[in-house]
Amino acid sequence: MKVAFFTNNYLPRISGVANSVELLRKSLEELGVKVFVFAPSYEIDDYPSNQERIIRIRSLRFWWLKRFALPLPFFNIRKINRALACIRPDIIHFHQPFLLGRLALKRATKSQVPVVFTYHSLYEEYVHYFPFNQKVGRKMANHYTLDSANRSNLVICPTELVAAHLRKKGVKKEITVMPTGIDFNHYNQRFTKDQLNDFKKAIGIASDKKILLYVGRMVKEKNIQFMLEALEKILKARKDIILIMVGEGTILNSCRRLAQKLRINDQIIWTSAQPPEKLPWFYQIADLFLFPSKTDTQAIVLYEALASGLPVVAVNSLASKAIIENGHNGFLTGVNLEEFSKAVIDNLSFKQKKLIFLEQKKYAPAEIARAVRQLYQKVISENSVAKKDYSLIYETNESI
Repeated sequence: MKVAFFTNNYLPRISGVANSVELLRKSLEELGVKVFVFAPSYEIDDYPSNQERIIRIRSLRFWWLKRFALPLPFFNIRKINRALACIRPDIIHFHQPFLLGRLALKRATKSQVPVVFTYHSLYEEYVHYFPFNQKVGRKMANHYTLDSANRSNLVICPTELVAAHLRKKGVKKEITVMPTGIDFNHYNQRFTKDQLNDFKKAIGIASDKKILLYVGRMVKEKNIQFMLEALEKILKARKDIILIMVGEGTILNSCRRLAQKLRINDQIIWTSAQPPEKLPWFYQIADLFLFPSKTDTQAIVLYEALASGLPVVAVNSLASKAIIENGHNGFLTGVNLEEFSKAVIDNLSFKQKKLIFLEQKKYAPAEIARAVRQLYQKVISENSVAKKDYSLIYETNESI
């Protein structure tokens, strides 16, 4: 079986979507599926540019954003068409409803190749990245999401809550709930108390401090300003708290300035994005994991925290409601500073009182890949057509 992935977000970009697409690609390849990825070109010196079956698309880059690129499919139509004519995919799987995803849908429709769409994000919450009126941008995001879903043979989303959200929006096509595969290999090792105290000392934290942890991109949609304002209230009640911020992004500097303005910066440790093998140390020294985002559909960091035995305080969202059970493995709050701050203050010792457990098997990458392969086979069998002449289907002089 040959599958063509189209994604606007891929390695070496650091994000949950990029990681999940790569993990699915790798896991499908291990099952014998040949996966060809059409993805942006980042042109980063520390990352290989020539990888087997990865087709890099000319992209718009910004000097101040090292690991961000906006693919420009209209400048790459000939390259994409030639590649598809050569690959002759059995199925096309696109991961966003815009840009490369839009081109993928058109190519699949024209060629009568079955097409699958994975809904990764609440795209209407990301319109601040584009130079449109916000109201118009939201309408466009909703239109492209609905159009992409209803023209696909199958829609995949990570949770039942997200599936219900899509149906409410107007998606009529079949939706399959399939969680993102998560590699827990790094999270099953437990460090000793002495090892964790040594790690705390190495990053400048006294052993008697209570530690709050945030892991993720520093971007507007993650609602980080809310979390910092909540920390100001928390520190008025407890002086023994440190917040570790693991990640980087477009609003990192403005977050630092806000922390200075709120006079809480001395209680924050800012680190850059960390490699997977280093993250378990941060999760295991922390007392609570904070998740202020309202826009995620399945936040991998929540599962990493729970797999590490770390309880979560999260804003109520599609992502957090799908995995957090109040009083069991964490606490859900509204977007309310008093409520969020109180949940943190009241549960700083929750980790010592209750064992946090996550059923990891249902998120195992190999299991997810097998299920996705079965879905591909089903979609292909239900939408089989006569053998096609790909050289005619993928015309090299056609515009989007």
